[in-house]
Amino acid sequence: MDLTEMLSKLCTDLKMTLNSEISTAEGTRCIERAVDVLSRKIPREYVYEHTWIESVVDDSFTTPAATDTDKIVAAWDISAVVAGNTATLATKWMDVPRPVKLTITDANDSITSFTLIVKGTDGEGKYVEERFYRRGGKTQTGKIYFYTITEVEMSAISGNGAGDVLDLGTDAGTLWVQLSYPIKPDSEYIYSGALKTGTKYVKDIDYHMDYTNGKIQIISTGTMLEGTTYYATYLKDQVTIDISDIIPDLIRIVKVVYPVGKIPEQSVGYSIWGNRLTITAQRQGVGQTAIKDKDHLAIHYEARHAPPTSVGSGSYPELLDEVVLIGAAGYALEIEALQYELQAVTDLASLRTELGLTTAVHTAIVTALDKAATLLTATTGKIDIALTKVALYLETNDTTDNTKAVLAAITDNIAELRTKIFTAQNAVASALGLVNTTSLDKATTGAEPLLDTGVATINALNTGGSTVPSHYADYARTRANIAQIRVSAAQGYAQEVQARLNTLLSYVQEASGWTAMGDTFIAEAQALIGQVNSCIGEGQTRLAQIDRYLSEAGLYQQAAEGSMILSDRYRAESQSRLNEFRRVLETKSEYRRRVASTSVRQPA
Repeated sequence: MDLTEMLSKLCTDLKMTLNSEISTAEGTRCIERAVDVLSRKIPREYVYEHTWIESVVDDSFTTPAATDTDKIVAAWDISAVVAGNTATLATKWMDVPRPVKLTITDANDSITSFTLIVKGTDGEGKYVEERFYRRGGKTQTGKIYFYTITEVEMSAISGNGAGDVLDLGTDAGTLWVQLSYPIKPDSEYIYSGALKTGTKYVKDIDYHMDYTNGKIQIISTGTMLEGTTYYATYLKDQVTIDISDIIPDLIRIVKVVYPVGKIPEQSVGYSIWGNRLTITAQRQGVGQTAIKDKDHLAIHYEARHAPPTSVGSGSYPELLDEVVLIGAAGYALEIEALQYELQAVTDLASLRTELGLTTAVHTAIVTALDKAATLLTATTGKIDIALTKVALYLETNDTTDNTKAVLAAITDNIAELRTKIFTAQNAVASALGLVNTTSLDKATTGAEPLLDTGVATINALNTGGSTVPSHYADYARTRANIAQIRVSAAQGYAQEVQARLNTLLSYVQEASGWTAMGDTFIAEAQALIGQVNSCIGEGQTRLAQIDRYLSEAGLYQQAAEGSMILSDRYRAESQSRLNEFRRVLETKSEYRRRVASTSVRQPA
């Protein structure tokens, strides 16, 4: 089955929809993992045949370039550099792995400290970094061998100023150049030209050799130059074979046959170190011997199977497709279990967020209730102060200046005032009564009767003579004056009544004034009580808000618990299928292809 068909069957087995519950990438990864496990149990079987050529002619190599003090960073102006700044790189690649050299120009020695970090990879492609400090001086050579430089960072610096410059270059160090193969000791010829032409160089005078690793190093006091191409002719190590070609897929080597074509087949002993295979003994009882030029070796080895692709099936037998699907289903269910676990983590994080939101709300509640408590505090609270002032102006302000005292004064004096008002009112009535009955209307002697009598004597002969009418007029006038006096007296009594009423009114008005002041503070107290109620209302509102947060947190908790339950169920099913997958792989008799009727090691 190709990958497309396997993904379809995988989704059918799991009752899932591709790119819905499970993505194409996830399904492909599960199939790859199942094939990888299959490879460990039922590996792919290969034979690698190698023709061993002893001589290597003109294996050219170039010696490391000379020291270059600004190859990596050239004249970096660090006068205004701050921590975290990075340099512009002039190059990122070395000719060979080599140490770096730092040079700082600081004529007045103003820089008191710095930390420079050089980052990159070594000759094996692994990340490395090296730090340089002020205490190491203004010129320093590193100890780490860099093959690439990815970044140069000034992690910290102080005291830098005008004219300060940084260069970062390469140093020669102890540099070896890799040749193509391990070398038979003392078999090498090093020339400046191809085919053993030009200058011939001498070991340990012009160069050193590392035969085991196939490396050469020039000697600075010799005649070989830096950055120059040379040619090496040599014999390979006669018992070692480079197996780099099969290393990527290699699981294990089953046997090594040498020489190929010999009957009976001859298996030889071997050892592996890194990417090298060394022949140890050709057969039992025979010591190690050199491999002969142009002989063939056959390496029987087990390798990883190739998983299916969109254009073809996997490298394993077709009958194992269903086995791979069982394993892939187990890994797919494992992914589903992990997804629900991660969802539970997300839900718990949301739960923590919701709970965290209650902190600020709780603080607001405390603030509101503290405000209410402050307003309600006995003696010092604003409400208590306002109510104290109400009492002050209504009843407790010294002995008289309050509503209660004034109203008490009214109560105390009301009988006397009422008596005097009634007396004055009676006097008014009496005076006004005399005006009519005595002064104005009294028969014969009242003002009007006197006038009426006097009118009759006008133009008449009177006993008293001609002045009789005027005397009547004087008598009537006198009676009118008496009436006026009595009216004035009545007005006086009326004014007394009014004055006493005004006195009573002034008491009432004074009481009203004190009452109004009390009302002002009552209103203030009521407003403050309104603030208290508002604070309490705010507290209740925020408590309801906390309840909502807690309710949402509870929902997240339920969701997390549900996700964990589903995760456990998916994981249990995953383990069940993976266990079945492993059981089938352990039962090899059903599909084992490699069989032998004799021992692997045949007699000579």
